[in-house]
Amino acid sequence: MDHQDNIAEGWPRWFSSGMILITLAPFAVLPLLFADSYHPGDGFSPHLSLLLIANLHISITALFFSIKDYEPILMANKRRYFFLPLATVFSLIGLHIFLPKTYHIWIWVVFSAWQNWHFGRQNMGIHSFISRAEGFKAPSTTENLLIGVGIVCGILAFYPLAFPTDNNAFPFFVMIKEWSLFLFGFVSVSGLILIIVQRQHFNFRNASFFMTSIMFFGVLYISNKP
Repeated sequence: MDHQDNIAEGWPRWFSSGMILITLAPFAVLPLLFADSYHPGDGFSPHLSLLLIANLHISITALFFSIKDYEPILMANKRRYFFLPLATVFSLIGLHIFLPKTYHIWIWVVFSAWQNWHFGRQNMGIHSFISRAEGFKAPSTTENLLIGVGIVCGILAFYPLAFPTDNNAFPFFVMIKEWSLFLFGFVSVSGLILIIVQRQHFNFRNASFFMTSIMFFGVLYISNKP
Protein backbone atom coordinates (compact mmCIF):
# COMPACT_ATOMS: atom_id res chain seq x y z
CA MET A 1 0.00 0.00 0.00
CA ASP A 2 2.90 2.37 0.66
CA HIS A 3 4.06 1.86 -2.93
CA GLN A 4 0.60 2.80 -4.20
CA ASP A 5 0.53 5.86 -1.94
CA ASN A 6 3.83 7.11 -3.33
CA ILE A 7 2.53 6.79 -6.88
CA ALA A 8 -0.72 8.59 -6.13
CA GLU A 9 0.96 11.51 -4.41
CA GLY A 10 2.85 12.37 -7.58
CA TRP A 11 -0.23 12.83 -9.79
CA PRO A 12 -1.63 16.31 -10.60
CA ARG A 13 -5.03 17.41 -9.33
CA TRP A 14 -6.44 17.78 -12.84
CA PHE A 15 -6.26 13.99 -13.09
CA SER A 16 -8.48 13.63 -10.00
CA SER A 17 -10.97 16.11 -11.42
CA GLY A 18 -10.94 14.31 -14.77
CA MET A 19 -11.66 10.95 -13.15
CA ILE A 20 -14.66 12.42 -11.34
CA LEU A 21 -16.05 14.02 -14.50
CA ILE A 22 -15.58 10.88 -16.61
CA THR A 23 -17.28 8.75 -13.98
CA LEU A 24 -20.22 11.15 -13.92
CA ALA A 25 -20.41 11.44 -17.73
CA PRO A 26 -22.94 8.58 -18.24
CA PHE A 27 -25.47 10.49 -16.15
CA ALA A 28 -25.63 13.13 -18.91
CA VAL A 29 -27.67 10.78 -21.12
CA LEU A 30 -29.84 9.24 -18.42
CA PRO A 31 -32.82 11.56 -19.09
CA LEU A 32 -32.86 10.12 -22.63
CA LEU A 33 -32.47 6.57 -21.38
CA PHE A 34 -35.52 6.78 -19.13
CA ALA A 35 -37.67 9.13 -21.21
CA ASP A 36 -41.23 7.83 -21.72
CA SER A 37 -41.18 9.16 -25.29
CA TYR A 38 -38.30 6.93 -26.34
CA HIS A 39 -39.06 3.76 -28.29
CA PRO A 40 -36.55 1.03 -29.23
CA GLY A 41 -37.28 1.56 -32.93
CA ASP A 42 -36.08 5.18 -32.89
CA GLY A 43 -32.99 6.02 -34.93
CA PHE A 44 -31.03 7.40 -31.96
CA SER A 45 -30.30 4.92 -29.18
CA PRO A 46 -29.69 6.43 -25.73
CA HIS A 47 -28.99 2.91 -24.50
CA LEU A 48 -26.05 2.66 -26.88
CA SER A 49 -24.85 6.15 -25.95
CA LEU A 50 -24.92 5.25 -22.26
CA LEU A 51 -22.93 2.09 -22.95
CA LEU A 52 -20.29 3.91 -24.99
CA ILE A 53 -19.87 6.77 -22.51
CA ALA A 54 -19.80 4.41 -19.53
CA ASN A 55 -17.02 2.44 -21.19
CA LEU A 56 -14.85 5.57 -21.13
CA HIS A 57 -14.70 5.08 -17.37
CA ILE A 58 -13.48 1.51 -17.82
CA SER A 59 -10.97 2.49 -20.50
CA ILE A 60 -9.45 5.18 -18.31
CA THR A 61 -8.97 2.79 -15.40
CA ALA A 62 -7.15 0.44 -17.80
CA LEU A 63 -4.49 3.16 -17.91
CA PHE A 64 -3.01 1.71 -14.74
CA PHE A 65 -1.98 -1.43 -16.62
CA SER A 66 0.36 0.67 -18.75
CA ILE A 67 2.09 2.47 -15.86
CA LYS A 68 5.46 0.91 -15.04
CA ASP A 69 5.20 1.89 -11.37
CA TYR A 70 2.19 -0.42 -11.06
CA GLU A 71 3.88 -3.38 -12.70
CA PRO A 72 5.15 -4.87 -9.39
CA ILE A 73 1.60 -4.75 -7.99
CA LEU A 74 0.14 -6.45 -11.07
CA MET A 75 2.85 -9.10 -11.21
CA ALA A 76 2.43 -9.86 -7.50
CA ASN A 77 -1.31 -10.41 -7.96
CA LYS A 78 -1.53 -12.25 -11.29
CA ARG A 79 -4.39 -14.44 -10.16
CA ARG A 80 -6.54 -11.46 -9.22
CA TYR A 81 -5.79 -9.21 -12.20
CA PHE A 82 -5.29 -11.71 -15.03
CA PHE A 83 -6.23 -15.34 -14.43
CA LEU A 84 -9.43 -14.96 -12.38
CA PRO A 85 -11.11 -12.52 -14.82
CA LEU A 86 -10.22 -14.71 -17.80
CA ALA A 87 -11.42 -17.87 -16.04
CA THR A 88 -14.71 -16.17 -15.13
CA VAL A 89 -15.37 -14.98 -18.67
CA PHE A 90 -14.60 -18.30 -20.36
CA SER A 91 -16.44 -20.42 -17.79
CA LEU A 92 -19.59 -18.35 -18.26
CA ILE A 93 -19.28 -18.66 -22.03
CA GLY A 94 -18.98 -22.42 -21.64
CA LEU A 95 -22.03 -22.60 -19.39
CA HIS A 96 -24.03 -20.53 -21.85
CA ILE A 97 -23.12 -22.90 -24.69
CA PHE A 98 -23.72 -26.23 -22.95
CA LEU A 99 -26.59 -25.55 -20.51
CA PRO A 100 -30.23 -25.62 -21.69
CA LYS A 101 -31.72 -22.21 -22.53
CA THR A 102 -34.02 -22.33 -19.50
CA TYR A 103 -30.95 -21.84 -17.31
CA HIS A 104 -29.47 -18.96 -19.31
CA ILE A 105 -31.33 -16.32 -17.34
CA TRP A 106 -29.71 -17.54 -14.12
CA ILE A 107 -26.30 -17.30 -15.74
CA TRP A 108 -27.22 -13.69 -16.45
CA VAL A 109 -28.21 -13.18 -12.80
CA VAL A 110 -24.78 -14.34 -11.64
CA PHE A 111 -22.88 -12.53 -14.38
CA SER A 112 -24.65 -9.19 -13.90
CA ALA A 113 -24.03 -9.33 -10.15
CA TRP A 114 -20.33 -9.98 -10.74
CA GLN A 115 -20.12 -7.27 -13.41
CA ASN A 116 -21.83 -4.60 -11.30
CA TRP A 117 -19.68 -5.54 -8.31
CA HIS A 118 -16.66 -5.13 -10.57
CA PHE A 119 -17.84 -1.67 -11.67
CA GLY A 120 -18.33 -0.60 -8.08
CA ARG A 121 -15.02 -2.04 -6.92
CA GLN A 122 -13.27 0.06 -9.55
CA ASN A 123 -14.70 3.11 -7.83
CA MET A 124 -13.23 1.96 -4.53
CA GLY A 125 -9.77 1.89 -6.07
CA ILE A 126 -10.17 5.27 -7.75
CA HIS A 127 -11.50 6.82 -4.54
CA SER A 128 -8.41 5.56 -2.72
CA PHE A 129 -6.19 6.92 -5.48
CA ILE A 130 -7.86 10.35 -5.44
CA SER A 131 -7.68 10.55 -1.64
CA ARG A 132 -3.93 9.91 -1.72
CA ALA A 133 -3.42 12.26 -4.67
CA GLU A 134 -5.23 15.00 -2.72
CA GLY A 135 -2.85 14.56 0.22
CA PHE A 136 -5.13 12.58 2.54
CA LYS A 137 -4.69 9.14 4.06
CA ALA A 138 -6.14 6.05 2.39
CA PRO A 139 -9.93 5.62 2.78
CA SER A 140 -11.07 4.10 6.05
CA THR A 141 -12.76 0.75 6.45
CA THR A 142 -16.03 2.61 7.04
CA GLU A 143 -15.74 4.46 3.72
CA ASN A 144 -15.13 1.21 1.82
CA LEU A 145 -18.00 -0.47 3.69
CA LEU A 146 -20.44 2.28 2.70
CA ILE A 147 -19.33 2.09 -0.92
CA GLY A 148 -19.68 -1.71 -0.78
CA VAL A 149 -23.25 -1.50 0.52
CA GLY A 150 -24.06 0.98 -2.26
CA ILE A 151 -22.77 -1.55 -4.79
CA VAL A 152 -24.96 -4.31 -3.33
CA CYS A 153 -27.98 -2.01 -3.61
CA GLY A 154 -27.09 -1.42 -7.26
CA ILE A 155 -26.89 -5.15 -7.93
CA LEU A 156 -30.34 -5.70 -6.43
CA ALA A 157 -31.88 -2.70 -8.21
CA PHE A 158 -30.53 -3.84 -11.56
CA TYR A 159 -32.31 -7.19 -11.73
CA PRO A 160 -35.87 -5.97 -12.53
CA LEU A 161 -34.45 -3.87 -15.37
CA ALA A 162 -32.79 -6.87 -17.01
CA PHE A 163 -35.03 -9.76 -15.94
CA PRO A 164 -37.81 -10.89 -18.33
CA THR A 165 -41.19 -9.74 -16.99
CA ASP A 166 -42.81 -13.06 -17.94
CA ASN A 167 -40.42 -15.04 -15.74
CA ASN A 168 -41.93 -16.43 -12.52
CA ALA A 169 -39.10 -14.91 -10.46
CA PHE A 170 -39.70 -11.34 -11.74
CA PRO A 171 -42.04 -10.23 -8.88
CA PHE A 172 -39.46 -11.45 -6.36
CA PHE A 173 -36.73 -9.29 -7.89
CA VAL A 174 -39.08 -6.28 -8.02
CA MET A 175 -39.74 -6.71 -4.29
CA ILE A 176 -36.01 -6.91 -3.59
CA LYS A 177 -35.40 -3.70 -5.54
CA GLU A 178 -38.11 -1.87 -3.61
CA TRP A 179 -36.73 -2.95 -0.24
CA SER A 180 -33.17 -2.15 -1.24
CA LEU A 181 -34.18 1.49 -1.84
CA PHE A 182 -34.43 2.00 1.93
CA LEU A 183 -30.92 0.59 2.39
CA PHE A 184 -29.66 2.80 -0.44
CA GLY A 185 -31.11 5.91 1.21
CA PHE A 186 -29.59 4.94 4.55
CA VAL A 187 -26.10 4.37 3.16
CA SER A 188 -26.22 7.63 1.16
CA VAL A 189 -27.16 9.68 4.22
CA SER A 190 -24.50 7.84 6.23
CA GLY A 191 -21.90 8.88 3.66
CA LEU A 192 -22.85 12.54 4.00
CA ILE A 193 -22.72 12.30 7.79
CA LEU A 194 -19.27 10.70 7.62
CA ILE A 195 -17.98 13.55 5.43
CA ILE A 196 -19.29 16.12 7.92
CA VAL A 197 -17.98 14.33 11.01
CA GLN A 198 -14.56 13.59 9.47
CA ARG A 199 -14.31 16.73 7.30
CA GLN A 200 -10.60 17.04 8.09
CA HIS A 201 -10.08 13.97 5.88
CA PHE A 202 -12.01 15.34 2.91
CA ASN A 203 -11.93 18.14 0.37
CA PHE A 204 -14.35 18.81 -2.49
CA ARG A 205 -12.68 16.36 -4.88
CA ASN A 206 -12.40 13.26 -2.77
CA ALA A 207 -15.73 13.96 -1.02
CA SER A 208 -17.42 14.26 -4.42
CA PHE A 209 -15.99 10.98 -5.63
CA PHE A 210 -16.80 9.27 -2.34
CA MET A 211 -20.49 10.17 -2.69
CA THR A 212 -20.42 9.35 -6.41
CA SER A 213 -19.08 5.89 -5.53
CA ILE A 214 -21.82 5.27 -2.96
CA MET A 215 -24.62 6.51 -5.22
CA PHE A 216 -23.15 5.22 -8.49
CA PHE A 217 -26.11 2.92 -9.18
CA GLY A 218 -28.75 5.24 -7.75
CA VAL A 219 -30.17 6.09 -11.14
CA LEU A 220 -31.55 2.55 -11.39
CA TYR A 221 -34.19 3.56 -8.85
CA ILE A 222 -35.64 6.27 -11.11
CA SER A 223 -36.33 3.93 -14.03
CA ASN A 224 -39.95 3.83 -15.19
CA LYS A 225 -39.73 0.05 -15.27
CA PRO A 226 -40.47 -1.63 -11.89
